This record gives sequence, structure tokens and C-alpha cells, in this order.
Amino acid sequence: MLHVEFHRGLKMTKRMIILIVALGLLSTELCARIPMIFLRGKQHLEDGRYSEALLVFEQSLKDPLVDERDELTIRREMANAYIGLRDWQSAERELRAVLKGARDERQKAIIEELIAIVSAPEDPSVRKINLGPAVNSQYDELAPVISPDGRTLFFIVDGQPEGFGRQDIFFSTKTERGDWTTAQNIGRPLNTEWHDGILSISPSGTSALVAGVYNRDGTKSSGFSVAQMAGGTWRFPEPLNIENYYNKNRLTSASMSQCGKFLLMALEREGGYGDLDIYVSRAIPDGRNRWSAPMNLGSDINTRGADGTPFLASDGKTLYFSSNGRVGLGSHDMYKSVRLDDSWKNWSKPVNLGKQINTPGWDAYYTIPAQGDVAYFVSSEAGGYGGSDIWMVTLPHTARPGAVVTVSGRVMEPDSTPVGATISWEKLATGANVGSVLSDDITGWYMIVLPVGEAFGYVAEKSGYLPSSAHLDLSQVEAFGEVHHDIFITPIARGAQTILKNVFFDFDKATLRPESIGELNRVRAFLEDNPSFIVEIAGHTDSIGTVDYNLRLSRDRANAVAEWLIENGIDERRLTVVGYGKSHPIADNATEEGRQENRRVIFKIIDM
Repeated sequence: MLHVEFHRGLKMTKRMIILIVALGLLSTELCARIPMIFLRGKQHLEDGRYSEALLVFEQSLKDPLVDERDELTIRREMANAYIGLRDWQSAERELRAVLKGARDERQKAIIEELIAIVSAPEDPSVRKINLGPAVNSQYDELAPVISPDGRTLFFIVDGQPEGFGRQDIFFSTKTERGDWTTAQNIGRPLNTEWHDGILSISPSGTSALVAGVYNRDGTKSSGFSVAQMAGGTWRFPEPLNIENYYNKNRLTSASMSQCGKFLLMALEREGGYGDLDIYVSRAIPDGRNRWSAPMNLGSDINTRGADGTPFLASDGKTLYFSSNGRVGLGSHDMYKSVRLDDSWKNWSKPVNLGKQINTPGWDAYYTIPAQGDVAYFVSSEAGGYGGSDIWMVTLPHTARPGAVVTVSGRVMEPDSTPVGATISWEKLATGANVGSVLSDDITGWYMIVLPVGEAFGYVAEKSGYLPSSAHLDLSQVEAFGEVHHDIFITPIARGAQTILKNVFFDFDKATLRPESIGELNRVRAFLEDNPSFIVEIAGHTDSIGTVDYNLRLSRDRANAVAEWLIENGIDERRLTVVGYGKSHPIADNATEEGRQENRRVIFKIIDM
């Protein structure tokens, strides 16, 4: 039986301090020329006793056997110790001394990049906080996942003897005061005797990507599954069927996009760049839970080292990941990169998140709520409660993802009965799907995260109900926001009707605009699925203009919809067209908002 586990980080005695050590830039012959006291300093450094290491290194510099090359090596190690003490000025001084004496251009470039990190000005708004004993313990806390609303934190506790297995899923919720409740074991079926972990959570908090394939006999195998929550209870996880999936590494980490269409994974596979590479898999929209074969993100992201713990932010473009194959302060630092196109191969140059966020230890597993102002992550930084703790940091603006808006509410029948429906969102300009969510069967609750700067339309659908649609214009929005939007969906019956809110016309005309095509295609599909239905398409206007003018405009607009349906295969005998003009207002015509609501096309079932 195969299983996976989550990285606990490198212990303090084994970790690399900065990348120049990992790249072998230190003299391997040094110990043959310098007294053994230098090796004692190295051990202090690797154990995190930075002040003691500095005393030893300073003593080593006084030895008459130390030549110019040896001095550079010692000063590199002194820079490491100053980084450990967060004495950035002294670290920069030692690194500049090393740079001055370096002859290899590759070494110079690496040292210059490290100097840029340690010499960068500090942002006074950045605060880093250990989440405290309600979340952290004497054991290792790993792989945090924050819900998009920032109110629930899922994570792994490694080695707690009272758990179901070696690595169990726990969760904590944030109170109104901002405190975290005492962590609770999430229990079965998500926790087993094996290594368990939540890797991503949907915007609504009712769908979770979990590590491993859960088998009904209680075993687990390599891969990923999705668990759904209904009525507050997690259901048995169902496997993701990923084409040609395999991972030669025992470690795993992954992140699913908020739209649910892309899966990022850290894997070791043939043809990769290093020990771990980050790959992407796309959902295949055939309703069979199938995913494409993993595709390597390429050399923009992956290195000859280990690149892992990917997190794709709510904007769907900003990637955070850990790496030991790039210039950094510790054994693994966190980096940020932005996807430049839809190929998933072109990325901005990864940027180290800097000295206020990364530490001389092991930093990984970044997770950021939709608001994008803070991050939660795992660090082995000194001063914690165990080997690895969960911390929170306020992010400087340069480290934040793109702005998004959360849209949430309930799906209900007109009498407020909750409905579990599928709500699909698309870009109005192109019709491109940006994600689908399921509302809760018991409460009707849903939530989705949308990027700012565009207009979106949605349709809520459920068997036995008329589709319900509307649109949300975020084209002028630039900052994070929260929108509450309830959706009403009507059971199919004779006389049932729905407003086609995503049908648009040119001003003062009956010409359908291109943004209407998605809505019209859904109406056509509904009529094809229900071939016995006879429907009325009715046009309505606001109160501006004469009675005759509005009657004609409303009838022409309803007729434009009917003609499109007929041209696309619907029998004209199933369609009745009527224009009501301004005679049936549903809102106040004294305001622009009210007049906009009154300008509408209604789809009504006449006969079944």
C-alpha cells in the first residue's frame, strides 16, 4: 500500500543556512588548513547558536594559517550567523567583503542577489505572529489551509499520540475578537490510520481537496481525493482520476484553484528539473471527475532543487511556493510568481518574499485568504512551541496577490426554502467559465471568489427548476470586497417564470449584444431538454417614452430572442412572443436602478 506524508522541515542540526552553502561555494579544503575551531563554529551555526558561532569565527580569523581565500569562506559563514541573528547591517557588511574578493561570476551573482535581500528596507506594516497554544503544540504543526473568508484554519498535527494516525487533520476557527479557538481533530472519515491532510478548501468551505486516495477497506494510496460536506458532515472522499499520475517522492503537497478547474502539485517525475517540481493538471469537463496528465510548469518556476508547497491565490494567477534551489535566507524560502498567460508555462521571475517573512530556518506552506492582506505558513523559527509552528504575517503590498471579491448568499425558492443548486459563473465579455459552486443542500449557502476588473454572469441550475441568472459588474472595482447576493430559483410548473437577466440589447434598440449568447444558449438547451414545453417570451420596458413606443420596443426585443432560438433549432410553434411595454413595472421608475430592473425579458412556461 502506498501512502504520502507531509514535509516536517529540516531539523536545525541539518538545515542549510543560505543557498551559497547548498551550491557548494564554500571551500572543501578549508578544514585541512584552518584549526578545528572553525568546525566547532560551523556546528554552532547549524544548531542555531549564532552568537556562539560568531565568537568562534572571529577567533578563527586571527589564526596565522588563514589565507585570503580562507578568510572569505569564514566571512561567508559569519554572514550566515548574522542572518540568523537578523542583524542585517552586519550580514550585508560581511557579504560585501566576500563579493569584493569573489572571482567566479556565478558566485558574484548569487552573493549580489543575497545582498539585495538583506539590504532591502523593512516595511513597518509587516508583523509576524505565532498563532499561539490554541493552534500550536509541542508537536509539529504542518500544512495550514485557510478558508477564503479567513475564519477557519485547517492544518496537520504530526505525532500526537491521541490521533487516528501519525498525521491528523485539525481545525480552528477565528472568533469575533480575532482569537483562535482550541484546535479540534476533524475526525473520520477524513482522518485515518495513515498520513492525512487537507490541501485546499473551496470558497464555500463545503469541498476539500485531501491527500491520498481513500479506499473503502480503510487503506490509502497515492493521489488526491475530494470530500464534500453536507449539513455540517464530511462525506467519504472520492478520488481524482488524474491521467498518468505517479509520484516517486514520499512527500506531497498540492493546491486547487478557487474555480476548481486547476490542480497544482509538487511531484517527483521523470523528465523533471530537480528533486521536486511543481506541475498543473486541468479538470476535464465530462462529469467523470477526470483530470489531465500533470504538466510541468517549466524552468520559470522549477529548479534543480526541491520546489514545493504550491499555493495558488484566489486571483487564480499568483503562485506562492517554497524552494531550496534559489537564493534565500534559509533551507527553504517562500517565493511569489505571477502567471502571465493561460499556457501555465510563462511566469514572472519568482521573487523572494524577503527578510521580514522568510527566516534562517525552513519556511513553507503559505496559505492566504481571499482578502490577501495576511498569510499563514509553517516555520521552524526559534521561539515556537514545537519543531514546526503555524505563524501569521501581515503582507506588504508587494507580496499580496491580485484583488478579488467574494460573493456569497443563499439559493432559495421564492418562499425561502433552501435549494442545493449548481451556480456557474462566466465572463460576460467572452463567455469563458470561471468556476462553478454547489450551494448547500440544507442551508442553501454558497460562496465564490471572483477577480476584480471584469463583468460576470451566472446561472443557478437544478433538475426540476427553472434556471435563474443575473450578472455582477466588477469592471470598475480595484480592491477587495464582499458582496452578499441571494439567488431565487423557481420550481418548474405551468405558469412558472424567470427573468433572463443576462440578455442584453443595444441602447434604444432590439439588437442582441454578444454578451447575451451564453444566456440564450442555456435557454435553448433547457427547451431541448424539455421538448413538450410551450413558453412565452415577454418584453418589458421602463416608463421613459410613449406607450406606443415602449410597446413596440418591448415586442421587438422579445421577438429578437425568439428569432435567435428559432435560428438555433427551436420550433417556432413552441414560442409565443408578447410585448408589455411599461405596463408591468416591478420597481420604482423614479430611479435609474429601478428603471434598469423594469427593462427585462421574461421566460414563462405556458404549457407542459
